[in-house]
Amino acid sequence: MGIVAKQSIYTSLGSYLGVALGALNTMILFPRLFKNDPAFVGEVSLILNTALLVAAFVHLGAPVTVSSFFHRFSVTIQSKYFTAIVIVIFLLSLVGFGAIAILWALGERTFSQSMILTIGLCISYFEILASVAQHYQKVVWPSLIRSTFRRLILLVAILTTFFLNAGAAFFYSLLIGGYLLQVLFVLPYLKHYSIGWKLPQKRDFRFLKPLFKYGIVSVLGAGALLLVSRLDIIMISLLINKANVAFYVIAYFLGSAVSIPTKSSLYNLRPHIAKVWHAGNGAKVDEMYKENATVQFFITGVLLVFLWNNMGLIYQLVPESYRVSPQITLIIGLTELFIVGTSFNGIILALGRKQKQNLILTLSLVGLVVVLNYWLIPKAGLLGAALSSLLALVLYNVVKSLLVYRYFKMSALSVDFIRGAFLILVLLGLISYLQTFETPEIIYYILSNLVLIILLVSYVWRQKGLQTLKSLLQKMILK
Repeated sequence: MGIVAKQSIYTSLGSYLGVALGALNTMILFPRLFKNDPAFVGEVSLILNTALLVAAFVHLGAPVTVSSFFHRFSVTIQSKYFTAIVIVIFLLSLVGFGAIAILWALGERTFSQSMILTIGLCISYFEILASVAQHYQKVVWPSLIRSTFRRLILLVAILTTFFLNAGAAFFYSLLIGGYLLQVLFVLPYLKHYSIGWKLPQKRDFRFLKPLFKYGIVSVLGAGALLLVSRLDIIMISLLINKANVAFYVIAYFLGSAVSIPTKSSLYNLRPHIAKVWHAGNGAKVDEMYKENATVQFFITGVLLVFLWNNMGLIYQLVPESYRVSPQITLIIGLTELFIVGTSFNGIILALGRKQKQNLILTLSLVGLVVVLNYWLIPKAGLLGAALSSLLALVLYNVVKSLLVYRYFKMSALSVDFIRGAFLILVLLGLISYLQTFETPEIIYYILSNLVLIILLVSYVWRQKGLQTLKSLLQKMILK
C-alpha cells in the first residue's frame, strides 16, 4: 500500500490544484467575462458534459478492461487488444461523423454535435492510454492531466477568446486543440511499456472476445452511471434553458468538488483491488473495502463541512446574477458524500462477475432519474434537479450495497464508519443552526473554522480506523 499511499498524495495535490483552477473558471472568469451571455456559458458546460458521456460509451469499457484484466495476459495479447479497440473506436467515429454530415446536408445545425463528438473522441483515446499507464502503476501524470490540464485548456480558451473578442468557433477550436494535446502528452507510455501496434489474428479472438464482452457490459453500467450524474444538467437545458445550466453548474461544481480527491484515490486503487481479488484473498478485499469507505467518507465529509460552513464567504466570489440557493450545493455535496461511502461496490460487483446485476440496476437508475427530473424540475426548478439526483442515487447505492453483502458477505459499515458519519451529519446540522444567528461575519468565520480544525484533527488522531489518514497527514507535515 506504500505505492498507493504515495501516489494518492500526489494525485490528491493535483486534484486540489484542479479544483482551484475549476473554481477560477467556473465561479470567477466565466460569470464575469461573459456576464451578459449566460446562454453561452451554459452551452459550453453542456457540450463538455455531453462529450464525457460520448467518451464513456465510445471506448467500449476499454479503460476498465485494461486496469482489471491486463495483468492476466502477455504483452503480445495486450498489444493486440489495444490495437483492436483503437480500430473499433475509429470506425465508430466514422459512423458518428457520417451521421452529422447527413444532418448537415439536410439543413440541420450540427455545430454542437461536431464539437461533442470530437472532444469525446479525444477523451476516449486519452482514457485508453491512461489506463495502460494505470496498469503499470504510473497514475500521477495521467491523473494530473485529467484533473488539472483540462481546466488549464478551458482557462486559456476563456481568456484568449475574451481578450481577442473572438467568437464561439474560435473558443471551441482552442478546446479541441487542447484535448488533442492531452492525448499526445500521455502517448509516450505506450513506447515505454512495449505496448505496440499488433493486428489480432483469428486465433487471438478466444482471448479478446471475453475482454470485449466484459468491456461492453462495464461501459453500459459505467456509462449509464455517468449519464445519471449529467442528466440534471441536460434536463435543465431541455426543461428550462441553457442560461440556467450556467447557474446550476456553479452549485454543481462546488458540491461535487468535495469528492474529487477521494475519487482520484479510488482510481489508483482499482488495479491493486483486481490483483488481490484474482489472488482469491477475499478477506483482504473486505479489509480494503472497509478501510477505504471509512477514510474516503470522512475526507469527503470534512470537505463538505468546511464548504457548508464557508458558503457565504465563497459565494462572494460569484456575481450575484449567477448565484443560486446554497441548499442546492449542500444537496449535491450530500449526494457525493453518499456515493463516496459506497464507491467500492461497483468494483466488487464487476470483479465478482456480477456485472449483469449491476447493469440492470444502473439502467433502472437512469429511468428513475429521468422520471424524478420530469416531476421535480418543473415544480422546484434547480433545487428539484439536485433532489432528483440525491433520491435516486441514495436508493441505487443502498441496493448495490445489499447486493454486495448478499453475494460476497462484504460491507462498508464498521464502527469507525458509523462514528465518522454521525460526526459529519451532526456538524452539518450544527452549522445550519448557527447560521440562523446574526453574527459579525469575520468573527464567525475565524472562530468556527478554528474550532472545526481542532475538533476534526483531534478526532483523526483518536480513531484507529483513520490511521491511514493520520499517517498520510504526518508524512505531509514532515515533508
